[in-house]
Amino acid sequence: MSNKEVLQKVARHPPAAVVNPTTAVSDTLLKLREKGVRHALVGDEENKLIGIVSAKDLLSYLGGGHLYRVIEEKFKGNVAEALKAPISSIMKPKPFSIKVTESLADAINLMFSHDIGVLPILDEDGRIWGVLSERHIFRLLTDHRAFVTVSEIMSKPVITAKPDTTVLEIMKTCIANDVRRIPILSEGKLSGILTIKDCIRYLAQSIDKLLKGAYGEVMATKAQQLASKPVYTITPDADIVEAVKAMNQHNIGCLPVVERDQLVGILTERDFLTKLPKIKGVEYIVDTVRNAIIVGRVWF
Repeated sequence: MSNKEVLQKVARHPPAAVVNPTTAVSDTLLKLREKGVRHALVGDEENKLIGIVSAKDLLSYLGGGHLYRVIEEKFKGNVAEALKAPISSIMKPKPFSIKVTESLADAINLMFSHDIGVLPILDEDGRIWGVLSERHIFRLLTDHRAFVTVSEIMSKPVITAKPDTTVLEIMKTCIANDVRRIPILSEGKLSGILTIKDCIRYLAQSIDKLLKGAYGEVMATKAQQLASKPVYTITPDADIVEAVKAMNQHNIGCLPVVERDQLVGILTERDFLTKLPKIKGVEYIVDTVRNAIIVGRVWF
């Protein structure tokens, strides 16, 4: 099987969301909600890759982070006008990419080494062909026991929020701490989880209000109203294979880690991809015949 045939089976071809540099920020937001993805590739008139924009970029722009300065300085704080700006004003130019002729192992190693969450794939002529994401790689993990516990790779301490935390505060927290998911605690108990995709979905649904100037009203919505439920959890002493099974079964990107009804960590797809290769005694093999990644502890 050729490298291209392997990538056709594993990656998304064509990519879900591709926009041009003049596409409005508002339309890009709507595109991400429509396709249910966190990234849009930006291509020129020849479909050559010139940039990428993420859900985090959009949240940062709309009040969560440093990109909001663009709205303050260029649009005098007028969010409605800022939503009409071209996406090129906030995209990341010249992102990492690979050619479709390169191997899946090369792509995974590039993502591991540079902590890349999504990797554009270009065809033989340099045009946008597809995209490989953390989720695509995560789905390749086999269900063999890895002899690695959840506690070894989970993220802690966990950044949480209260049910009455506003959407704007959630956005700022995500951007400031470089996280995509915020568990919601009510009286110390896990009651929901709010993700960046939840925020994007909500902002896209509220686009008419935002374009009419109701920014304050939109951003004052409480976290509990938007939080995803039910929340699936796992224990810290479970083998990571149990987490892989649960995340694939429920099509989710994270599992809060709970011990004796207390939240002690959170396990995300990125934890698997960035932390497993760094654990002593743990090795991974990319099996291009089966399109699988075998991970396990080979020595203790």
